[in-house]
Amino acid sequence: MTSFGFRVYGIPAPQGSKIPGVSSKTGKMFVREQSSKTLTPWRQDVKAAAEVARGLHPGGGTDADPLPTPTIAGPVVLTIDLWVSRPASVKPAKRPYPTVAPDLDKYVRGIGDALKQAGVYADDAQIVALRATKRYADDDHPAGAWIMISEIPPGGMLA
Repeated sequence: MTSFGFRVYGIPAPQGSKIPGVSSKTGKMFVREQSSKTLTPWRQDVKAAAEVARGLHPGGGTDADPLPTPTIAGPVVLTIDLWVSRPASVKPAKRPYPTVAPDLDKYVRGIGDALKQAGVYADDAQIVALRATKRYADDDHPAGAWIMISEIPPGGMLA
């Protein structure tokens, strides 16, 4: 069973919604994705950290497991603990949790796609269980994410 985790430092960025449309010139349908300008750098940070954790780059892997972790082919449990920056105008007593936009699921979508690009799994449709949290960053937890990926072995069950 494949299981590994890693920390990504940086400013998390949400992945926007997909918006269907019709071209006024050709009449063909298309899908456009809304996203922030910070999404691409965040996804690159997640991808790079995942590749190092998989042992694809120097600094990744361990002495006990020096070979790269293969792409997971089966079902996956994904755990994400996300820390976002607290606006200076928002005091902890006023809003202890980031209960405002962007929504947690939009952060998860961007991370899921970055993990696919890193070759962690073949498709994010393989995620059959998800646990995600969104909290404000602090001195002990700078902005970024802790990501844990666990493969469910053949014949295994979700706990």
